[in-house]
Amino acid sequence: VSDADAVEKMAAAVLGKFATVHALVNSAGINTPDRSLANLSLKTFRQVMETNTTGTYLCVQAFLPAMRKQQSGTIVNIASDSAIQPSMKAGAAYVASKFAVRGLTLSLNAEERGSGIRACAIYPGDIDTPLLERRPTPPTAEARKRMLTPDDVAECALLAITLPDRAVIEELLIRPR
Repeated sequence: VSDADAVEKMAAAVLGKFATVHALVNSAGINTPDRSLANLSLKTFRQVMETNTTGTYLCVQAFLPAMRKQQSGTIVNIASDSAIQPSMKAGAAYVASKFAVRGLTLSLNAEERGSGIRACAIYPGDIDTPLLERRPTPPTAEARKRMLTPDDVAECALLAITLPDRAVIEELLIRPR
């Protein structure tokens, strides 16, 4: 079974149970300790791209027909502030994958606005999640206390989803203070 088949099966189950979809939030992501191009293998680069970019694309494609049919829906893609300002902290593969998610989101708005569908790319800065353990040097407990939480990002997604249909937040940058 391919990833595409698994996503299609999941979408069919969701639509079978609820018959409609009002919002889709794509927030899965991985990174690698091999951040620099000097030691990034093609295999690792592809793993990051497959999860972060292809996974987002597959979920969008799985639910987009239902949103088109109902002439409404909001897609929120969690990218990263590294899709705006690349850094070695994020690494080449992660940056490339999140730039691609940004491009996909902007393309969704360009193509689907007339279908009543809107898309938002959220660009969070550092979030205290287990993904930080994949950094070559994980942050300290003290540093993590100053970071965003997953709930902070969820609030942004909820804002994008609950706006009146006439409005769209196309891009939203959120960082720790």
